[in-house]
Amino acid sequence: MKIETTPRDDHQVKVVVELEPEILEHKMKKAARHISEHTRIPGFRPGKAPYDMVLRSVGEERVREEAIELVTEEVYPQVLKEKNIEPGAMGSLDDIVSMDPLTLSFIVPLAPQVELGDYTSVRLPYEYKGVEEDEVEKVVEQYRSYYATLEPVEGAAKVGDVVFIKLEGKSGDEVIIPERPLQIKIDAKDEINENEFPFKGFSQKLIGAKDEKELSLSYDYPADFQDEKLKGKKVEYTVKVQSVKKMILPEVDETFIKNFGSFETVDDFKKTIRTQLEENKQAEYDFDYYNRVIELIKEKATIKYPPQVLDDEKAELLKSFERDLAERHMDMEAYLKMVQKTHQEFEESELVPQAKNKLERTLIMSEVSKAEKIELSDKEIEESYHDTLHDIASTTQDFDKLVKKMPKEKLVNAIAMEAASRVMNRRTYEALKRIATGGSTEEPAEKTEAKTESKAKPRKPKAKTVKEEAPKEEAES
Repeated sequence: MKIETTPRDDHQVKVVVELEPEILEHKMKKAARHISEHTRIPGFRPGKAPYDMVLRSVGEERVREEAIELVTEEVYPQVLKEKNIEPGAMGSLDDIVSMDPLTLSFIVPLAPQVELGDYTSVRLPYEYKGVEEDEVEKVVEQYRSYYATLEPVEGAAKVGDVVFIKLEGKSGDEVIIPERPLQIKIDAKDEINENEFPFKGFSQKLIGAKDEKELSLSYDYPADFQDEKLKGKKVEYTVKVQSVKKMILPEVDETFIKNFGSFETVDDFKKTIRTQLEENKQAEYDFDYYNRVIELIKEKATIKYPPQVLDDEKAELLKSFERDLAERHMDMEAYLKMVQKTHQEFEESELVPQAKNKLERTLIMSEVSKAEKIELSDKEIEESYHDTLHDIASTTQDFDKLVKKMPKEKLVNAIAMEAASRVMNRRTYEALKRIATGGSTEEPAEKTEAKTESKAKPRKPKAKTVKEEAPKEEAES
């Protein structure tokens, strides 16, 4: 067996294998016997037809095709072992170069490679600031708004009022937003939501509005605006003011806080809000921080992987995306129609960038864990397993049905793998933080507990915010 290897630019290798003639002859006989076992040949019992009779009955070409499959199954792993090739995905038979002697050409995707470069020189200060008192008060005010009542306003609308309107948007003669009723709370400038509808700062335009008045507004949407039907367009809005009302907010007292849980005092209520804010804010900061550290490492790194590995990542992301759409009672075709994209446009603009970023992030994390020699103790894995099981059970709908449907061993293995992945990621993040903040790479990663003290959390009421659903109105006529 002669083997020639040629590296390719896409992190794959072309392998050409020349085989001895007797190998194909042997596999032709084996293929014919296999075919005779599964194909009815008149006058012979299954598997008993002579070789020549099989060739006449099904044709030499079919026997040769199956023989080459048998050769490939046997030879391919031998080639990988002999040439010490570590595949990153399934290889493929690229070409039959010659039949005499039999010469096969394979394309073998190589395992991903990461050279981190001088990753220990990366620096990024960790500057999490914590939760400010005004952030707690904003949440309290939001909770108050859930139970607010509305009373008519005499005069012009001002910050804090709720304006009931009918809104229509046109771009030229095209109706972009058909007339619809809305109720808009006028936010202060420092409270404006980035995702405010129909554009950021819209509620401020309603300051001074009065009952039964009509306003005309226009807005130029940027070319990269997230809503496909609005991006790059100038939209003229007609706003018909129906009424203006002021919000009457309830007092924050022991009676009010009972709406959100079993709290004894207002201080307990606010402390729990602060705890929740700390958890969420720090998680958001950490997510952004570690992404930035990884990006800095990526600038120094060399990452190579074959196209099949990226294709696998794309497939997984697409499955996850389609599951999310299904939960919203939508399929892929409906989504593409909504965002006005073809499958190819969606893949190029959304799927490929996300898959590439996730894959390269995962590869860098894996290589850092190896470089830092991070090893997990049995205790860490056991604790992570129980935490992971609890998280899955508490967040997965119909978990009991999943347990009954999925084989126990498979479910246990899946949870164990997820648990090990979680704790390895946590330890790797600790190492990244230590490096990026200038700590020694020799010291062991400090183990931090992800658990927080179990406390009652304020329950959000069923009523929506005033921007989505009106607060309760006092009886009026």
